[in-house]
Amino acid sequence: MRVARKWIASVAVLAVLVALSGVQATAAGQPKKGPVKVFILAGDSNCEGKAAITLLDPLLSEPATAATYKHLKAADGKWAQRDDVWIRYLDRKGNLSVGYGCAPTQFGIELQIGNVLGDKLDNQVLLIKTAWGGSGVTPSIGLSFCSPSSGTNGTCYTKMIDSVKATIKDLKTLFPDYDEAKGYEIAGFVWFSGWNDGGAANYEESLANLIKDVRKELNVPNMPVVIGEMGVGGPTAAGQPEAGVRKSQMAVAARPEFKGTVKYVKTGEYFDMKAWGMWKDGSWGKANQEAFSKLASDRPYHYMGSAKTFFMMGDAIGKGMVELLQKK
Repeated sequence: MRVARKWIASVAVLAVLVALSGVQATAAGQPKKGPVKVFILAGDSNCEGKAAITLLDPLLSEPATAATYKHLKAADGKWAQRDDVWIRYLDRKGNLSVGYGCAPTQFGIELQIGNVLGDKLDNQVLLIKTAWGGSGVTPSIGLSFCSPSSGTNGTCYTKMIDSVKATIKDLKTLFPDYDEAKGYEIAGFVWFSGWNDGGAANYEESLANLIKDVRKELNVPNMPVVIGEMGVGGPTAAGQPEAGVRKSQMAVAARPEFKGTVKYVKTGEYFDMKAWGMWKDGSWGKANQEAFSKLASDRPYHYMGSAKTFFMMGDAIGKGMVELLQKK
């Protein structure tokens, strides 16, 4: 009886701590098998994630979309955490949940990528997000993300590699539940960038070099790689700088040397054309401010800061990675 009372007391204390955190952890499932599967997410400010968390509430309350997003909240209405999916993004770390976007009030593609991978894999999952934008940083494939085979080590490329290695080295400190006996495996790489590369003549070769250099640096020769389409502008972007980036991204994924290990995932189809249209014709102003504010939080940049867009892009990229893992 005394042991039972101690257990009940411990559970009560844990419940209070979770409630105070404002986020509800998911119930612990069966122990995960094998090594921790590590996935790297890299790119520019769009990869940082600019969707306001508050924009998820309308999607959760509308009958047409509620079922798609319901897993993001726990039974008590707080934002759910996944204890089977960890994330590290620069100075933030923890169980996967909202709040790992550019700011703690935002989210990006990492949210649904993590949910898709967590649902499909029997292993513990770790996402390491290395993305930068603004503050004088220009995340370009030919500049800051330039890799050795393209001529130099760019600042963002160097920081990305350093961040991955530092995280792996300190896994037990960062995530105390990490089982050192099971170890880890670098399982995949997601590239989601390109806004600053419109018109770059050498984008295709530079991206191919980046993939090969990351694989070499991390000693994972056939590491699965998903290239998330630079999808700003919608399904078609004819005549726009992003159109050239898309063609180069597709060409890289189609290279025979990358067959079965690199996949191009379209994201332009998830661009919020309604919000974009409201912005372009000025109807987002006073008369429709409330309607517009339910769709977008970052006009006119970063995919309009649309929660629906970032969620669906993450879902598509996550499923693309699962497809590559199944082939492997």
